[in-house]
Formats: sequence, structure tokens, C-alpha cells
Amino acid sequence: MTAIGEAISEKVDFILAKIIVIRTKRIKYTCTCCQTLVAALMPAEIIDKGIPTDNLLTEIVAKKFIYHLPLYRQQQLFKTMGVDFSLSTLSDWVAAVGNALAPLAERLKTLLLEQEVIHADETRLNILDNRRGSSIIHGYIWAYASSIHSNVPIIYYDCTDSREGKHAQNILKTFKGKLVVDDYSGYKALFDKYESIIEAGCFTHVRRKFAEIVKVAPHPLAQYFINESAKLYQIENKLKHVTPEQRKHVRKKFAKPILKKLRKWLIKTLSKTLPNTLFARALNHAINRWKSLEIYLNDGNVPIDNNHIERNIRPIALGRKNWLFAGSFAASQLMTNIMSLLATARANGIDPEQWLRETLAVLPTWKYNELDKLLPIKSIQKTECEKNSTSIKPIILYRSGQHR
Repeated sequence: MTAIGEAISEKVDFILAKIIVIRTKRIKYTCTCCQTLVAALMPAEIIDKGIPTDNLLTEIVAKKFIYHLPLYRQQQLFKTMGVDFSLSTLSDWVAAVGNALAPLAERLKTLLLEQEVIHADETRLNILDNRRGSSIIHGYIWAYASSIHSNVPIIYYDCTDSREGKHAQNILKTFKGKLVVDDYSGYKALFDKYESIIEAGCFTHVRRKFAEIVKVAPHPLAQYFINESAKLYQIENKLKHVTPEQRKHVRKKFAKPILKKLRKWLIKTLSKTLPNTLFARALNHAINRWKSLEIYLNDGNVPIDNNHIERNIRPIALGRKNWLFAGSFAASQLMTNIMSLLATARANGIDPEQWLRETLAVLPTWKYNELDKLLPIKSIQKTECEKNSTSIKPIILYRSGQHR
């Protein structure tokens, strides 16, 4: 028969993952004259004399913090592959990665505080407190991010044992710029104490109070505020890919008249509204926040709301439903090191899993004064500190038996 063509079909297949053992042989040599023994050095590792490779550590960490798969479920998966890792071993390995990434996370925080605009928000995290008989305490993860309009996307997380405002002050005490936050009282002391930090309000939080009223029952006045707010967001949607100066010019020309009209309406409507009602509270809240809400008009780097950081808190909430709690306060701090860098990689359009794999491979021998080259940020402005830095400091890595 004569071939006259070919029919090609394609199917998608899946190659199952498997565990392999990598054996490294190092030949030992001895000199019969001087009785000297020599052998090749072992390659540097994240865990000194540990058995997991960079690929295995990346797989465990990525499943936990990117895909929110708790360690006990991963333990079950490894059992089906013929390997029985104990839960404490997996926890030690995750802690080792968190400790090794600590210098990078600290550098990330330094770069964040150099930004002109920062978002901030917080969310709850249950922490196991072994000092109180394995009871659960309510800790908090504080999320900070560079402006959504910044060309240096940075996400940084910090874990504390309470929601007191002093924790935000501890992180932001050296910051000089505009802080985009909601109306949480924990930030108020920050603005009173540091004149260099200017409060920028979140229009979404103000609008949300009117939206809650409309959900219960039709309310023409509350709906009016929502409709006027929509006009402001229509303007913002057209300003995503312009320069800060262009954004500032358009806002003053089109958004400022809407805000001026809306403020007059708020004051006038409040005078005709019964006090202590939900609508009166929404009006009062908007009027009290108005000064901070108008900050974005005069700075093209300031966004209209705090939605950017709220979007970066959602993965924590999703993971929290699966993890249930952090094993200790020290573990939660190591966890935030990992989450900060993975979230920053995602914000920069970098594959976080691939970045982690490549970073763990080179981190044990990396020079301290070249840490910025490892950060998952596409563009970093060099600081004076970096320019003047010539010394090479060792990175203190995790060692077995420390800080589970």
C-alpha cells in the first residue's frame, strides 16, 4: 500500500510524581608519606547534613503556602509514594526554609519602607501556645504592600500575638510617606506619633457601609452615594496604565468636582437624618474620613482604595481554613518569611515555585551584599546602603535542632 498522508491525534497525559534517592560518592585519598586524608567537599545545603534536596523542600513548601495543603495531608500523599516522613520532620524542613529565607524577607521589608506609598491591613491567625497547655491564642498577620501603582511590587507579612497598634508602629516607624488603611483605631496612634506618615483613606470601606444598607432594603439616598462612587471608579479604571502625573491631572479635573459635590450632599443629608440609625452612621463615617479620602487627588501614586492589600490577604484566609493554626509563635514568624517572598514573586509576574527552587539551590553560598539579585522583584532601585556596601557577611542558615 502507498502512504498518502497521516492522521495525527493528541491526548493529554500525566506522569506521576515519584520519590528518588540521590547518592553522592566522594572518593577518599590518603598520602602514605605524610598520612594526610583528603576528600571532595559536600555541596552546601539549606539543612546541614539533611536528606531533603532543594526540589523536595520546594515541593513541600509550595504545596503548603501556594496550594494551601497542610503538612498532615502531604504526609499521607508521601505514604502512598512509599515514603513515611514524620509530621515533625516535615515541620522541621519547612522551618529550615523559613529560617534560610529570613535575610531575604528582612531585605524585602527594608525596600518596602523606602516606598512613597504603602498599603496595610491585618487578619487573624490561630497560634498554638504550648506554654498554656497547647491552647489556641488569637494572633494576627499584618500585611503590607507597596502601592498598586508602584513599579516595585512588594508584599510583606508580619505575625504578632495581638492586634495592638504598637505592632504596626514597630514595622512602620522609619517609613516616610502615605499609608493607605481602613478606619481601624490601631493605626490612629501611628499618625499622631509620626508626622512623616500621612493617612490615606479607603473609599471601598466607606462605600461598603452604604452597600450594606441597600442589601437589607431599597434606600434611594444610600444608592445615590453608591452611584456617585461608581463614577469615581470609572475614572480610575481608565488610569491604570498612565504616569502618576497624568493620573493626578485627570483626577483633579474629573474626580475632584464629584468629591466636592458628594461632600456637600453628605453634610446636607446628615442634617436631615435621624441620629443613631445605620444610614446616619454611614454618613458620619464618610464625613469623618473625608480628609483622608481626598489624599489620592494630589498624588498619582496613591490609589483610591485599599483593595490591593485585601486581595493579598485572601490567600491567607484560604490557607487558614486548611492549616487551622500555626504550631507556635516562632513557626508563624518563619511562615511569614516564606509567604512574603512567594507573594512578592506572584505580584511581579514570577512563578513563585520556580523562584523558590532556584533560590534554595544557590542561597547557602550566596554573598550577603548581593541579596537583591535573589529577590523576586524585576526592578529594584539601588539604595545608598547597597552602593557603599563592600563587606561580605555570612547568611546564618537553619541548623538541625533549632526553632522547630
